[in-house]
Amino acid sequence: VLPPPVHMQALHQGLHAERIVVPPPGHPFLLKKRPGGAGPVASSSPSAGRQTGSSSSGEQFHNIRDVIIPPPGHPFLASHNQMQAVHTFSPPPPLHSPPPSYLLPPPFSPPPLHSPPPSYLLPPPKEPLAPSSHPASPSHPAPPSPVTLLPKPPASSLLSGLLVTPTTTRQLSTPDILSLVLRLSSGRIPPGAKKSGLMQLLQVPSVTESLVHQLLTMESGDLLCGVKCVLANYLDTESEDAAEVVELTLTFLNKCLALQKSSPRLRSLVVGKSRELAVSFGGLSALEKMVVVSRARGNNTAMVDQVVCEEITQELRLLPAGKLLGCCYTAGDLQGEVASWVRMELEMDTGATQSTFVRSIEEKYRVVELFLLREDMTEVSLSGALLSKYSRSFWPAVHTVRQASQLGGQAGQDSPCVCLTVVRFSPTGHVLAYTDMDWQARLDQLDQELQVCQAVSHKAGDRDLQPGHMVMAHRAAMKLSTTPLYQFNQARAIVLSLSPDDTVELYLMDHGIQASISTNMVSSLSPSLKTLSPRLVLCRVQGITPTPSTKLLTQSITSLSHLTNSATASSLLMKPSLSTPKMLCQLLSSQQTSLISPALDILLVLSSTQASCKYLVNSGPNIPCMAVELIIPSLLCLLSSSPASLPLRP
Repeated sequence: VLPPPVHMQALHQGLHAERIVVPPPGHPFLLKKRPGGAGPVASSSPSAGRQTGSSSSGEQFHNIRDVIIPPPGHPFLASHNQMQAVHTFSPPPPLHSPPPSYLLPPPFSPPPLHSPPPSYLLPPPKEPLAPSSHPASPSHPAPPSPVTLLPKPPASSLLSGLLVTPTTTRQLSTPDILSLVLRLSSGRIPPGAKKSGLMQLLQVPSVTESLVHQLLTMESGDLLCGVKCVLANYLDTESEDAAEVVELTLTFLNKCLALQKSSPRLRSLVVGKSRELAVSFGGLSALEKMVVVSRARGNNTAMVDQVVCEEITQELRLLPAGKLLGCCYTAGDLQGEVASWVRMELEMDTGATQSTFVRSIEEKYRVVELFLLREDMTEVSLSGALLSKYSRSFWPAVHTVRQASQLGGQAGQDSPCVCLTVVRFSPTGHVLAYTDMDWQARLDQLDQELQVCQAVSHKAGDRDLQPGHMVMAHRAAMKLSTTPLYQFNQARAIVLSLSPDDTVELYLMDHGIQASISTNMVSSLSPSLKTLSPRLVLCRVQGITPTPSTKLLTQSITSLSHLTNSATASSLLMKPSLSTPKMLCQLLSSQQTSLISPALDILLVLSSTQASCKYLVNSGPNIPCMAVELIIPSLLCLLSSSPASLPLRP
């Protein structure tokens, strides 16, 4: 460390003293005249200091010619270090020692106001420094804020390896399997936990007879009790999570019940347990719920892809008039079919729809066999062509119809041959069509009546603007979903829904399309026009049905075949609303062995048990004979089209 320059005379006097005190810059001692009449050593004025700093180094060297630097180890240096410790305002020492030319140092000059700090080392602070609010340079990125910095768990933390999928399958003991089955009977366990337990149960390599016997005889909640619980939960919620739990539960149940074929002990136990599943307490029994699951997943929720429907609609619209023929029949389940179409197509409940509209659809609803008239005047079935071209979208099916004998012998009025003009093929497997040759003249007459009604009608009020109510609207104010087959001016419509932006969604009942319109452009409809039936006819195409999702259907019908025996057969037919024979016949026409085999097993038990066979052969004024009208035609169709590998029981 080099001391600042001092006067030579003061230096000689201080060599013999024990303690040398060097005055700080600006002290009056430094302002004294040097011997020989020289000027002052330094000036305390700031301006003088700046002028000194701005002078050249050569001139300063001549002015301080008599400055002497003591050698290292001199007592003066030790006393000077103590002085620097007292004066905290002095600059810190440089990082490195000066070169050997320190005998001729440049004079001290004050740094500029905005000069960068000197590059010397500072001792580490005792307290951590606060993060700077200025952005850091790219070469020295600033550390993240302590608030947003999350603690990183160590490699050997408690949860580090628990959330990762294990590579080896856990070996379940018998108490573990019983505990997982007990989850199914609990209503407090969420579907995710039940699904996890079922997936573990399905990975059990081998299910033994003794294990199945324990699962069916547990006192706190056996396997069949868990089946009841998951079925009830699914029918209450109809959610996808509940459907997946039902599918996994029935899959494990089928794995267990498959052992009864080779075990008389298990077969006797299953017969006794199945009686409990056939008992209902004010509602549906567990076996009846399996029929509902098989029926609902089999036909009521199946939909054809919209692209396929548009292709079929376009081709049928291009047919010349009189080329598409149809034989119409009254549907067996009239109310159920119409209610299903209203719910799936219009996304409405029949209870919220005006009874006049629903009743008018039911009056004209028909099951139709479609035929195409060739140039040589021969006819070919259209359902066969649909099954051939769109095999993934349709299943062959036989829909229940009412014969002429059930309608008072009026055969000519029930099954007339009509010429159809298709307006739209619906994703539900229905066809909206005009069944008369003069349909355009009828629509012209209706349009004129609506225009007259528009002249005297009033704006629709809040009572009319409710879902399910019938109103009237002008085409110019509508935004149509597709191009109509007939160019109209006024149209009758059913209110589907109301939007927050003061628009209403409509279904044009005479044209088979949907539209949106502003609420202030909707008019009320006269009572006489409300009671007029729709010009369109809703028809179910005979011979085809939309392909359902068979994931849950396969497991439910397989479980039903394991649990159907002489003690439970009649319970499947006591309620006509279940439509068990119809559901089984639809599965016979599915062309899938996994569905045909259990359906045949169930039909065998139903027909061979005296208590249940009477429900198949009996008929009444409004009840058709299921064996004659449905089962026998389905079996004949199956025998004529089934593959050679189909396992038929003798």
